Amino acid sequence: LSPMEEVILVPLSSEQTAFAGFVKLPGQLFRISLTCAATGGPVDPASLVLDPNLRDLLEPFKDALGARISQAPNVQTFTSELAEVVRRACHSGHVHKRHRPVSAQFYELLLKELQSIGWSRLISVDAGARRVTMSGTDSSGRTHELSVQMPEDYPASPPVCFADLPLPFTPRAMGFGRPFAPTKASEAQPGDWSLVSIVHQWEDQLAAYQELWRHLDDLDSHAWIIEPDTSNQRPPRQAAYRRVAIAPYASLFLELDPRQPAVIPSNIRFMGKEDVLAPLRDRFNRKLHEWRQDALLRQNLEELLGMVLPSPSLLGAEAEGFVSECAICYCARLAPTGSSSSDPASSEPNAASMPEIICANSRCNRSYHRTCLIEWLKGLPAATRTFDTLFGYCPYCQTPISVKLGGSGR
Repeated sequence: LSPMEEVILVPLSSEQTAFAGFVKLPGQLFRISLTCAATGGPVDPASLVLDPNLRDLLEPFKDALGARISQAPNVQTFTSELAEVVRRACHSGHVHKRHRPVSAQFYELLLKELQSIGWSRLISVDAGARRVTMSGTDSSGRTHELSVQMPEDYPASPPVCFADLPLPFTPRAMGFGRPFAPTKASEAQPGDWSLVSIVHQWEDQLAAYQELWRHLDDLDSHAWIIEPDTSNQRPPRQAAYRRVAIAPYASLFLELDPRQPAVIPSNIRFMGKEDVLAPLRDRFNRKLHEWRQDALLRQNLEELLGMVLPSPSLLGAEAEGFVSECAICYCARLAPTGSSSSDPASSEPNAASMPEIICANSRCNRSYHRTCLIEWLKGLPAATRTFDTLFGYCPYCQTPISVKLGGSGR
């Protein structure tokens, strides 16, 4: 912030090498952006981007501005030097009425709220100061991110919030236009939109999902998770489902209620080779009434299945058959067919993305994606269809195999 509050810059990243902000004049606001070669270093003159109207305003002073940029050792010094040049331009009568007025209220309130939230929590602000991304830590030490996209008429219209949560995050409007933002969501009153109150409501949501994430984190650390994909990172926090390996060529899919994660999941499916699944499924169903709401999800599963859930770290070289490639497309993971989502962290359950149909011949045991097997069987003259089931033969051993067109097969 310059001494006269005429130049305001906000870092766009934690490295503080890229900045964006505005030059403030009476009744006018001009955008500006720049970068530095290194943290705390001088401004790169070639990176300075000025609002066209501001560039016209400073045209008579471009030589002085260039000299001050080259001599400024850091962004703070450059900000003060730019403020001085702007003041000289204003006093010399070069502020033209044709410059389009831009309200400074939004930026002033945004800076006030970011100050209230805490600059240490700011991850990034886009060049137009319309999208703000912040971090937060829940009571268990998990780190989360919240992005808020503000419309042109913000705070009158609601922002769009992006949060990695199991249920949609829809904050309420609370007091943006008041002189002082509330410090707690419970203290806010109905009114315009407030970035501070949105953050507080988001933190309330993080607190509400602690029990869900406690169950899932424990399962993730002790079991072999097939879905969601954990090959490169932890499962997204919005994913309240898991597909867990329980035996070679057998897995269990379950989806928890985000609000009541300790109750018996309403969506439970056994997937894989039937002769392997049958005894596990029978035992599970017989003992389902013993489900304990005071126990972890993993503990309930191990008790009902009568086994310690397998994990990659425990199995080691004995892991063959737990995760296998499709014998048709030779891929372990298949992108969801017809998915319209481009988000790699999408939490929508799609069990068909892993091979789930196993040949019943124990000497074959080849796995297939349901969609791959459907396309294969459709091309066979000997394949037949009865209602929603397609019947044919294993592509490798000719053992009879079937697949449901609208669900799981065997």
